[in-house]
Parts: sequence; C-alpha cells; structure tokens
Amino acid sequence: MIYYVYKSFRTREVDVKTATNKATEDVNAILSSIGAQPYEIILPVKKRSVVSLVKNHIYSIMSFKKLISKLKHNDIVVIQHPKCGSSSVVKFLKSAKRKQVKTVLLIHDLYLLRDNIESGDKQVKFKKNEKIILTLADNIICHNASMHKYIEDLGISNEKLIDLGIFDYLYSGEIITERTKTNSFTVAGNLSPNKAGYIYDYMNSNQTCEMNLFGVGFDSKDGSGHTHYFGAKLPNELPQHLIGSFGLVWDGPSAETCSGNTGNYLRYNNPHKCSLYLASNLPVVIWDEAALAPFIKENGLGITVQNLGEIADAINQISEKEYNDILKNVMEVGNKIRSGYYLKEAFSQIAI
Repeated sequence: MIYYVYKSFRTREVDVKTATNKATEDVNAILSSIGAQPYEIILPVKKRSVVSLVKNHIYSIMSFKKLISKLKHNDIVVIQHPKCGSSSVVKFLKSAKRKQVKTVLLIHDLYLLRDNIESGDKQVKFKKNEKIILTLADNIICHNASMHKYIEDLGISNEKLIDLGIFDYLYSGEIITERTKTNSFTVAGNLSPNKAGYIYDYMNSNQTCEMNLFGVGFDSKDGSGHTHYFGAKLPNELPQHLIGSFGLVWDGPSAETCSGNTGNYLRYNNPHKCSLYLASNLPVVIWDEAALAPFIKENGLGITVQNLGEIADAINQISEKEYNDILKNVMEVGNKIRSGYYLKEAFSQIAI
C-alpha cells in the first residue's frame, strides 16, 4: 500500500488568493490518482505562539505513531518536505526503518539552501534535522540536477535521488490558447516589496516593456505608465487571466540580477510560478543562472536573460515564427504540467 501524508488545521483559511497550498494539494491529487491513500494529520491551531507550536508538535508525533501502527512491511509512505515538520518526521523515519517501511521524501523547499532567509535557534535545529531526514529517507524526489548535486555533495547516495524536472500545476479550466509577441511580460505571485523588490527596481528604471502584475502585496497600484496591476486571483482561476507574451521567473531585490538569499535560491529550486506560466500556455523569461534555465532552453519554452534590462531586446530578436514555435512547445509541456505528468514520471522510477 502507498500512503501520502499531509497536514491540515482544524481552523482552515478559505478563499486565500495565494498559491501557498497549491503545490501540496496538487501532489496529493496526483498521488491519489495513481492509487495512493491519504493520511491526514489534523493539527489543532494555525498560530505561531509557543503554546500552539508545542501542542501541534505533540499532535504531530501522536499522529505519526498511529500511522506507524497501521503500516505493514514494504508499505510506501510519501512525505512532502518541509510541509510535515522536522522533529516528528525524524522520529517517524527511524520507526519506518525498523519496520521496513519504504519512505519517499518529496522536496518542496530545502532550508539547508536558504541561509539567512530564516534565522534563530528553531531554524538551526530544523536544518540539522533536515540533514538527518535526507539521510533516513529511502528515496528523494528533488527539483532538478542542481539540487540533486547539492544533496549528493552532502553525502547522500545518488542512487536514491530522483529529479522531478518541474512541478506540475493541475488545472482543467479555461485557458488562453492564442498569444502574440508583444513587448510585455507578466509577473504572478507575492508582489510585496520585501518579496519582489526587483519589480520596484524595474519600475524605477527606464523600462520599455509593459509589465502585467497579478498577486497580493502590491503597494503602488498606479505603478507607472508601463505597469499594469490586475489584482489577486485564486490559484485555480489564475491561468485563464494571465495575459501578455511571457511570464517572468525572477527573485531578489534587484532588476540587475537575481541577488540576495532568495535570488540565489533560484540556482537550486523549481519556482512554482514557472509551472503556473507554462500551465497557462505562457512562454517564460528566466534568469540565465537559474536551475530551471536549462529546462526552458532545452525544451524551447522561452528566453533566458542576465538582467531585466535585456528583456526588450531579447523579445525583439525573436521572429513571429520563432515565437509561434515557442508557443507550440509551451502548449505541449503545459498539457503535461496540467495533467500531473512530471510527478507521475518521477514516481514511476521508484521500485515498488
């Protein structure tokens, strides 16, 4: 039997116009579609007080103990990391080893790579546990070749590492099927200055591209004459709204390069917004040093640039025919992403 573990809270947020839970929910749905059974850990409260954290930790440990008691020899359990915590997962993985239960770790974020993004004793402990979790898991589905190499360099066996390629983005609604090449790009996600400083840096430069913004946190709705804000949409509605010729994958405070801790993280991770763009039949502009840049280039899904000031020239150098060829490639990969192809393919590589 295959199980997938996910956490939820008794008090749930509804109508949240961010993609915070979209990736984990899609993983659940894809695993369910191939016959895996859910195991839900319901925590009491979604608060960050000390009392709440302790209470949730106790509930988590008890829930994992109940899961161990129902598992049989050679069962498989999929853990989405770091969505399921760290200390309780370490305990579970040790127990699973003793019971000869196979464990699969599916990485969403790797805090070992996120130096100084989070700080404090809790994060130091989390990173220590993270190394143990990587060591104990029988298989690890990581993002791409760059993350694969980083984990392997930690001393983790190459034999248990599987590259996802790109995250899926399940979607069955309406979608834009016809696009034309224009001097424009689209950004979807958290638009707050602290998270997406590059947007404001670009707005304050001599920009020539039209910039279309979708998401929460934008603090200047007027922007400039070339900036257009369209508000926030629900993740399962967003693909039908993403206008423009390209979707931008960038991070950090600067339009010159992907800098800082969040920018550097692009060297290793698969940003979920890239999957959103491709699922929306929207070609991609991505930093040329990003871990996903080879995937975009090899599959003919868009263009890579060193800084945002290059976008206008890069678009101008693409002929109408070349843009239409890119669109055809995007539609092909987009179909795969919308159907859960990449996780199914990765999971098929695990010996069951």
